[in-house]
Amino acid sequence: MKIEVKSNCKINLNLKIKGINEGYHLLESVFYPIDLVDELTFELIDAYDDEIIGMDLPKAANIIYKTISEFKKRFKVCEFVRVTVKKNIPIEAGLGGGSSNAAFTIKALNELFKLKLSDQEMIDFGKTIGSDVPFFIINKPSLVTGRGEIVTPLSDFKKIYGIIVFDDIYMSTKEVFQRYDALSIEGLICNKDDNENDLEQAAFSLPGGNKIKEIKDDLTKCGCVKALMSGSGGSVVGLCKKEQLNEIYNLVKRKYQRVWKFESI
Repeated sequence: MKIEVKSNCKINLNLKIKGINEGYHLLESVFYPIDLVDELTFELIDAYDDEIIGMDLPKAANIIYKTISEFKKRFKVCEFVRVTVKKNIPIEAGLGGGSSNAAFTIKALNELFKLKLSDQEMIDFGKTIGSDVPFFIINKPSLVTGRGEIVTPLSDFKKIYGIIVFDDIYMSTKEVFQRYDALSIEGLICNKDDNENDLEQAAFSLPGGNKIKEIKDDLTKCGCVKALMSGSGGSVVGLCKKEQLNEIYNLVKRKYQRVWKFESI
């Protein structure tokens, strides 16, 4: 039996830092799932360990492998799984690719092992893997709060279209938050109420951050109605009207190599 899934990513339409609780930053953000996807295939195998094919990562650092291992412990499963991955979502780009892979792994294993877990059971387990995993279990436009684990689906939302640019500027989430804290202590986070993404100033001040700011400016110049860094970076999202999508995409491609068109799902 094989199960094939499309593990989509997300963009943040905004990101506000609301405080700190027990060492964790409290967030408020609108997440939108979009149609840029990794392709994952799951199958049972006769082996002595689970296998991940298509990702050049050691098992200890692979969130799919971790999710399978923890899932089998939690739900008392002994069989082994092979996952073949076609990776399209850039890593460390603020698009939630790893959390999405974990969430879709949970859903695939539920089906593969015929466990009939409810969405809430999968959400509760997903919280143990990562803060953004519950969002991808639900996978609908949502208001996300707390550390990212409190997901409230939006009842009224519009289809959105846009461009993503990722110029191989890898941002460590931990380092971005640390820089945000340092700048806040020094009083250097300016005009916070006007920021679409409170982490942008922190990211801009890190190595490569000036390039993120440049991409944001370029997207606006090319016709996007709104441009901002997604999550903790380093991808930049530009929103536009559907009828302008191809035109803006072609303009942006003249300067940047890694550019994607998207629409919400």
